[in-house]
Amino acid sequence: MNWISDVDFLEDFYPQDYRNDPQPDTSLSLTKWDEDYTLTLLGRWQVNDFQDTTERKPELVFDFKNQSFFGLPLQYDGETGVAQLRRAFSNTPEFGETEFPDYQSTRFDTFHQWSLPSQLFGWLNVNPRAGIRGTYYSASGSFIQPASGQQVYDPVSGELIVVNPNDNQTSENPLNDPSSNLKQKGAVFRPIANYGLSVSTKFSRAFEQVQSRALGLDGLRHVVEPYINYSGVNNMGPAPEDIYQFDRVVPSTQLLPLDFPQFYAIDSIGTWSITRMGFNQRFQTRRDGDTYQWLTWNTFMDANFENPYTEAPVSNLFNVVRFYPLPWASLGIESQLPVVTEGFTEVNTTLSVMPTRDTRFSLGHRYIDGNDYFTDNSQVNFFAYWRLNDNWSVSLYEQYEFESQVLQYQRYFVNRDLTSWVASIGAEVRDNLGGDQEYGFLLMMTLKDAPQFSLPVAFSQGPDDGQPAGAVD
Repeated sequence: MNWISDVDFLEDFYPQDYRNDPQPDTSLSLTKWDEDYTLTLLGRWQVNDFQDTTERKPELVFDFKNQSFFGLPLQYDGETGVAQLRRAFSNTPEFGETEFPDYQSTRFDTFHQWSLPSQLFGWLNVNPRAGIRGTYYSASGSFIQPASGQQVYDPVSGELIVVNPNDNQTSENPLNDPSSNLKQKGAVFRPIANYGLSVSTKFSRAFEQVQSRALGLDGLRHVVEPYINYSGVNNMGPAPEDIYQFDRVVPSTQLLPLDFPQFYAIDSIGTWSITRMGFNQRFQTRRDGDTYQWLTWNTFMDANFENPYTEAPVSNLFNVVRFYPLPWASLGIESQLPVVTEGFTEVNTTLSVMPTRDTRFSLGHRYIDGNDYFTDNSQVNFFAYWRLNDNWSVSLYEQYEFESQVLQYQRYFVNRDLTSWVASIGAEVRDNLGGDQEYGFLLMMTLKDAPQFSLPVAFSQGPDDGQPAGAVD
């Protein structure tokens, strides 16, 4: 449960939590696990009326795990769910005085898929799949197209709609009343067919002569796994813009899942034909009598023959690198670079080093440029920890924004080990980029056996290095 006093509370007092999840959820779930299925009953409510919420009052989902289909070589998986849904919009709209009308519907959704995993020639893994989905909505609606030159927000998708001023058209809503931009319709049924093919293989070569104590290498094995995943979907019913959007596609810098049921945006499913291709590289060594992933590198991109969520013919080129040369040092790089003009650039880097038992440093950089939904940003953060003795330690965290050339956030802690707890006292300084600087005094109690929980009662991932503030390694 997250009951918050006002829309600015998290940003003002828990900035890290706000960056991770600016609209925390309030929900209650009951789950029954079985070898063959999972049954989940979920409830969700709009506790804070200044936050947009998709209410589920309730939702029941029966998830069938991947399993043999009546003893045949075929594999079956699927899910069936029924939900009473209501999309409750904020009473303090983000876009001026625009108010979206709430809408609700009962949704019954059932999905069934069969696949035939096999291996050809002893080295080529092939997995064709095909499925069918049916979704019923007790109520639906669509956006009323405004007149030429008007600018409004679609209450279904929440996106800004700007009509071409050169178009000669009128609107069913000539006064541009935000609460009247939604045209309600009756019940609808949407059938969908999906099909796809996954192909992959694996090559490896060992280099036993590679030995390096400094780099933690006791032999080296290079594993290369090229893969191709084609996904096709045929929406044989109403388009997403004619369906109330509850589980919908939201702006993200990451690629959407191509497979079902991993594709979560049930109400936004359109017709598509997409191929995801790439190759995964792993460099393995021996360590402590076991196989150790010394370096992993995954490179991939999408070819969009038809993609309702982007106009780009191909996606960015993605690279995800994880480098663990030594137990006390790691490097992570997640990057995507544009291949066509519709693309954008994003590079996120994290370096963590623990050179001694008593010291630890973490340096991270986040960069994004040219994305339509996210502001250009170049930000570096630094975390340092120093244990003075068995009882005392100090730590600091700083965040610098290059675009505005501002030291955006500073936090300093003195920590005292109390056997079962760690008491931390410190201060923080935050620059609000044009607003007044804010100063804070912090007192935190952290339970050593469960460092993700602290007093005042909160669940916190701490600074960007993933460590709770004031925690002792």
